[in-house]
Amino acid sequence: MRPIPSKKHHWAVLVLLAVVAANTALTFVSPRASADQANMLAEVFKQQDPARYGHDEVFGPSDAGAPWRLRLPAWRALLGAAVWLGGPADPVNALRLLGALCLTAYLLAMYLLLYRETRSTSVATLVAAMSTAIFSVRRPYWGWGRSSPSPRRRCTWPSSRCWSWP
Repeated sequence: MRPIPSKKHHWAVLVLLAVVAANTALTFVSPRASADQANMLAEVFKQQDPARYGHDEVFGPSDAGAPWRLRLPAWRALLGAAVWLGGPADPVNALRLLGALCLTAYLLAMYLLLYRETRSTSVATLVAAMSTAIFSVRRPYWGWGRSSPSPRRRCTWPSSRCWSWP
């Protein structure tokens, strides 16, 4: 007779929380926000203080059809709550907090789905953790060798003359 397998969900949750902690720690390596993230934070600050950015062409108007009202009001409210929780001294902390919460929800949902399909805690944990790698920090590389076209560089074949694309 085969023994009944024990469920090790608490170990899986600890591993997934360690993945969230590691990913959140990586956000502290680059403390700057992208242009889109900065615009989202500016929308939140403009909503909190309508007199802010008075001379700006995009964020200056406060009416309902203002060009800065691009995101959904629910998203601005959620980001505003994260700014309040993270403190206004460093608004990037709000994005880190939202990223950690969304990643936690994603990993737990992925784990539950995979556990339901495989009935294996180790497989579900491994695949859920590996599914977070949806991008690469390495430069894009297409093809093989120096004669292959790449997004920023193109070399002619058979000569080795290369030029960069803007």
